Parts: sequence; C-alpha cells; structure tokens
Amino acid sequence: MLKVENLTKFFEKGREKIVALDDVSFEIEEGEIVGLLGPNGSGKTTLINLLIGFYLPDKGDVKLFGKSVYKNPDLIRKYVRTPFLIEDPRFTVYEVLKLTSKFFGVKNWKEKIEEWLNFFEIEDEKNTEIQKLSSGNYQKVRIIGALISEPKLLLLDEITNGLDLMAANKLIELLKKVNKEYNVSILFASHIFSHVEKLCERVIIIHRGKVLADNKIENLIKEAKLKEYITIKTNSGFPKDFLELLKKDFEVINISENLYKIVCNNASEELKKFIKILSNFSTLNQYIEEIKIKEITLEDVFAYFVSSVASKEK
Repeated sequence: MLKVENLTKFFEKGREKIVALDDVSFEIEEGEIVGLLGPNGSGKTTLINLLIGFYLPDKGDVKLFGKSVYKNPDLIRKYVRTPFLIEDPRFTVYEVLKLTSKFFGVKNWKEKIEEWLNFFEIEDEKNTEIQKLSSGNYQKVRIIGALISEPKLLLLDEITNGLDLMAANKLIELLKKVNKEYNVSILFASHIFSHVEKLCERVIIIHRGKVLADNKIENLIKEAKLKEYITIKTNSGFPKDFLELLKKDFEVINISENLYKIVCNNASEELKKFIKILSNFSTLNQYIEEIKIKEITLEDVFAYFVSSVASKEK
C-alpha cells in the first residue's frame, strides 16, 4: 500500500546543511501496524511530515497504491490522516467533530460521530468542552477526527507521550481494535519502547535520520543474538555437587562466589526448570537470597543496533 523510496531531507542551519533523513526506504502493507522507533531528534517527525506532503524531499519518493503522492496529492487527502481537529477550546467534543467532519466532506457525519464516540468509550463526553478533557480523552478525540473520514493509513507521532500508564495502555488497546475491525494501517512513531512493544509486531528502528533495522521484534532479537538470563544471589555459594548438577542442564556462569548467571533463550521457562530442580533439594533454599530474570526488551534491541552502527563508524 505505502512504499517509501530513498527519502532524503536536508535542512539548512546558517551555512551548514543538516541531514534530517538519509536514504530512508520501507513499505507498509494494508492492515499492518508498524512501529517507528527512535529517540527525539531521530527523524520520525520529519518522516511523517514528508508522508503527508507537508515537506517535499530532496531525494526519493513516497508511493500510495503505486502512485507518487507528490505528483498525486489527492491520494494523501483521500487515504492518509494524522490526528486532526478543527477546534476552539470552548467548543464541545461534538461541535469540533462536527466541524472536522464537514471539513473532510463526511456525508453521514452524525452517524460517524456517534459510532466513533461509542467505539472509543467517550460517548459521555460529547457535550464536554475540549479544554476540560483529560489528556487521554483529548487524544482519543483527535484520533476520531482523523478516523471519521475513513482513511486507509493513520500516522501517529508520539500520540501516547505524556499519558499516564492506564490511559496509554487503554489507547493502545483501542488502536489495536481500530486496526483489526476497520482494517486501518497504522504507523506508530514513538520513543517509548514499552508502548511500541505493546502495539506493534514489526518495528522500524531509526537513528540520526537512518533506518538501522526493519523487521518483526522476534526476528530483531534473533538477529541481535541477544540472550536472556537469570541471576541468582546466594549468601555463601551453592555446594559444589549441586552446582555441577545445574551445569548439566543450564549454561551457568559464576559471576562471583555468591552470584550466578544462567544464560538462556527464554528466562521464564528456564526459571520454571530451575525451581523444579531446586524443589528436590529443599535444604538449599537457605542459600538463596534473591532471584531475578532479565528478559530481552525492545530497548535492548535498540541499543544493540545503535551500538553496532557506532562501532562500524569508528
């Protein structure tokens, strides 16, 4: 559906030319949710502004359904949306959605407003002034403003930034439902690892304007060859015979006399095996002070790809 081809964008700062995006390419299929993961200043917002035609590239192209959006700007107006409202803080939710619907020429706007208010579970807020909404509900209304004209692609730039944990998780679950029930593709740009991990199966890692990786999270973990592990802290070290028994089933590393690390692919499953073995040696419970598991997160994956690039540049 969407094809980004070698997008490059420069900005001038005095006499200096700043590279905001450097030869970025990727595709998004219809009905796909893709995370765009990178820190602030990595090029996420610049990319989204290029996708909606707010900027023109210095090189490259963006295609929707095989046609260039720069040669056919009506494609963006018809199929692509970012969170959008025509609003006045004194207007009610219903009033701003009505104005936004008319701006996009939505014919059955009354039904659509009711449908989306119910979908996002804020029908009770329809007569609330925009300025009085919570942060979470305000973001929901902005997304409704984008969805009401039935786009094919929704571009979200740091939409969960500033939301508390419950509001962010609720919004993420609703976005999953939007994708599944309305077949809307989503590009979710964020620097918050946990939010990207909860919403997206596939992630594009961007750093300093370059795409470092683009794959499903599980494949990125495999590519990075990162290992999970369990750390076990004891008060005086395990008996030698028990330690030898452990090493038959686990990759055990002695960090120190009282600290051990079990390296594995799935820490949760390996911990179950360890507890089962330990249950046959009940007297050993007195040795253990602490058990921790370290599972691979998206933050670990991101750090790996960034450090890999940095080491190549040295």
